[in-house]
Amino acid sequence: MVFFVCIVIPNSTVQGSRSFEQACGQRLAFQVLHDEELHHRGEHSIEAAAVWLHYLLGDSHCTVVPALCGSLLSFLDEGTDIGSDEKIFRTVEALAKAIGARRTLVVAAADLAHAGPAFGDPLPVDPAESARHAKKDEALMGAICAGDAAGFFRQVKDEGDRRNVCGLAPIYWALRLLGPARGVVTGYEQCPADSQGKSMVSICGIVLT
Repeated sequence: MVFFVCIVIPNSTVQGSRSFEQACGQRLAFQVLHDEELHHRGEHSIEAAAVWLHYLLGDSHCTVVPALCGSLLSFLDEGTDIGSDEKIFRTVEALAKAIGARRTLVVAAADLAHAGPAFGDPLPVDPAESARHAKKDEALMGAICAGDAAGFFRQVKDEGDRRNVCGLAPIYWALRLLGPARGVVTGYEQCPADSQGKSMVSICGIVLT
């Protein structure tokens, strides 16, 4: 599944999403704004978050801007410093300026680890392996709660993304966009990912302010 950062701006007009995109487009090249867009054609991750947002916000007037995230795997494979990448800096800057001073909700629709045969691992996830993932996830959640984008990315990079943290891109983008923030963990689960119970996906909820 491909994930995204969802930007929700309360009390905006119906045309707000297009205006937001135009505001970003004034600062970014078209290729940067729409790169890898077709990779998301068959995905459905926005629908799940949309249902939750409707429950949360009700009939409030707001603009929902789904910002689809491309891969950051090149920054894991290469020696490139993601923190100094000009394209990422310009994109975060454009998003922040488009948001302006408006009170905004930023949602990272993302998972943490994916483990077990369903994801190419040779062995099933047993209780010991489950505990190991929980400890690793706790460290990741600690970095997220600290608003530490660099620390979050470094943890995934240091282990070569062996745990298949597919939420790497949207969580990193959200942390970069939010800037200094502090968070509280509201939940953590390891969900079965196959009918035999040999694979799992770990998920969490964190609220940052």
